[in-house]
Amino acid sequence: MKVHLNVTTACIAAPLCLIALPQSVFAETCENYIGQTPQISEIETAIERNQPLAPKGEFETATQYEARKATETKITGPLVISMKLEGSTINKNGLEYDADRQVFKLNRYAFAYGGLRVKDLWGFGSPLSNEDARNARMHISLLVKKEDKPTGTYEASNAFGRKTEVIKLDGIQWGIYDRPLQSDYRTSYTAADVVAAEPETGMIGEIPVPITEAKQFKESASVAVVVEPQAPWSIKYRKGYPSKPTIRRPLEETVVLNVLFADIQCALILDGNKRVAAAFDTR
Repeated sequence: MKVHLNVTTACIAAPLCLIALPQSVFAETCENYIGQTPQISEIETAIERNQPLAPKGEFETATQYEARKATETKITGPLVISMKLEGSTINKNGLEYDADRQVFKLNRYAFAYGGLRVKDLWGFGSPLSNEDARNARMHISLLVKKEDKPTGTYEASNAFGRKTEVIKLDGIQWGIYDRPLQSDYRTSYTAADVVAAEPETGMIGEIPVPITEAKQFKESASVAVVVEPQAPWSIKYRKGYPSKPTIRRPLEETVVLNVLFADIQCALILDGNKRVAAAFDTR
């Protein structure tokens, strides 16, 4: 199991320089992204190009199956995937500017992209089978993108005859799943920090930015992650039964998951020009 370490990187490019915390042995790989403008891979494309191999068919010979395996192609990593939540920019709660010191204080909310329906991914009715993941209550995962797609309406009433219009919708999620973590059984289902923060302060690091550029940086900064796709590669899963609507919440939601399975290696902060301003090892 990989261990999370607090890692930031060295200098970006004048006049910016990232104040570093102790580095792990993997940090150099992440540092190489600093100052670069990496090619961004869309999560939808990564999922489409990393479909799992269909099992041998009833009317397929072993030779045909092996030939199909030999011609299978997948996107090889590492891939840089940008987060599409928060209006495609960084969670503003994750960056706090200290005007006197002219540095951005970066905290765990900068990379707070939990919310992937992990319980549904591994739960009852899912085609996936992994007891460790099914029983775990903490996971390394990221919700990259989401969409609520209305599919219809109908009228319903409760036992007291009170009527309401129920909205039917697909709650569609695109995400990245890395691995389950060992945790106390009392822990609620949650996403662990992708980049480990200081336990007491929640701080990850600091990014010096001149005060004349600070406002623009905060408004345009975004987050991306470097990932290496891994088995079982991906899944597209529509949950077999929707949520139950109520008078207070007249919503019938069906969960639709589109998930890339990948080793999350680095977390990146991009400036408005999509240049990497800071890089963090996630291990």
